[in-house]
Amino acid sequence: MKKSILIVVLTFSVSMVFGQKQKIGHVNTTEIMESMYIKDSIQFKLMEFRKQLEKESMYLQQELQEREYGLQKLKDSISEESFNNLVQRLQQDYSEFQTVTLPNMQKRFQLKELDLVKPIEEKITKAIEKIAKENSFTYIISKETALFAGGDDITKLVRLELGLPEEAEPLPLNGGIQSQFGY
Repeated sequence: MKKSILIVVLTFSVSMVFGQKQKIGHVNTTEIMESMYIKDSIQFKLMEFRKQLEKESMYLQQELQEREYGLQKLKDSISEESFNNLVQRLQQDYSEFQTVTLPNMQKRFQLKELDLVKPIEEKITKAIEKIAKENSFTYIISKETALFAGGDDITKLVRLELGLPEEAEPLPLNGGIQSQFGY
């Protein structure tokens, strides 16, 4: 008898859990991220930082070129061995610039971008969580990764929660952020 009651209770409990309708929503996080880039002037900040890095790079390149030019002037006034040592050192410095300095600049740019983007991602996540709780969503799926975007689109709700207009503004093509360093 106890087993029968336990089976009935378990069956009833399982059917209650699985019988509940699950509310699923989706959100276009890319669209929201692009709008937040505009709102928080991320592109402008990145362009300014890129310009700073390019100035730094150009200064270092100019310094190397001036050393090379000065070395050519010294060629006839110093010994061949000294000249060759200076040329070798200059070549090492050029190589270090290409293999160490430029990649470090690229890494600095990427870290700057992460520093600027992380707070935006956190704001978006909090807004999505708030909308999901307020509207009793069981799951929120990123529209970009879904094969089928069934359920409710909460993109507009999240945009409003973040203080953005309901509709996305077009993002300028790359905002001129591309540079000689590939960032």
